[in-house]
Amino acid sequence: MENMENSGANKPGAEETYKDEVAAGGPRLSLKHRAEKFFYELGALVKDAIFPFIVMCVFSTTIILFYDFDDITVRILAVVFGEALMIGAFVMFGRQNGAAAYRKLKLNDSKRKLGTRTKKIVFRTGEYLPWKGFVIGFISAVPFLILQIIKCTGDYSFVDFMLEYACGWAVAPLNVISEAIPQPYYLLMVIFPVCIHGGFYIQGMHAEKKRQEAITRAEDDKRKGKKKHYYDENVYEPDRSVDVPKDKGGKKRR
Repeated sequence: MENMENSGANKPGAEETYKDEVAAGGPRLSLKHRAEKFFYELGALVKDAIFPFIVMCVFSTTIILFYDFDDITVRILAVVFGEALMIGAFVMFGRQNGAAAYRKLKLNDSKRKLGTRTKKIVFRTGEYLPWKGFVIGFISAVPFLILQIIKCTGDYSFVDFMLEYACGWAVAPLNVISEAIPQPYYLLMVIFPVCIHGGFYIQGMHAEKKRQEAITRAEDDKRKGKKKHYYDENVYEPDRSVDVPKDKGGKKRR
């Protein structure tokens, strides 16, 4: 690990080192490097959770704009429409994050085979693993969990305001059902972003994998087609005679 910062591209034995690391389940890291790996990965997960969290806040505000109507039908429609938009956004983000993580995995694998030893490549930062999609969904819901836990301990006007306008996606559906639901039950709403993002994170990886495999097959077929066409055009036939014209440029050949 002492050469971790060097690129090391095309080093002799780089592919053998890569195979040994794969067989061992990864490179051996010191305690310091394990701590660095944790914070590198945490930073990547938080980065991927930023946009889902922003979407939560936007759609929560949209729900609250119509949630204060006295007509229960309008309130229900506002909640259903807002939740549908949020679910659709989490499906999209889950698929995009899963596909991007798989692309990074394949790219970094090729770099590792060439001997590249930068920290993010050795630590596999941001690369696809099934559990990461669920963690990203959980991180996006952490602000709601903190506010709701505080809400369970007592009534605070600031907390109530933030829960309504930043976490309406979790509060409004249960309030429509009944405002007498105990506060700890609201914590269960975290299941939705975690499961939706995590599930479609995996689906996005499989979709990207199939896409890359289809591209590879198409390129292979194209190369094989060109090769076959070349040999068809240049096939050698020993029994075939070729007529050579006697005149060349209006002059008879001697």
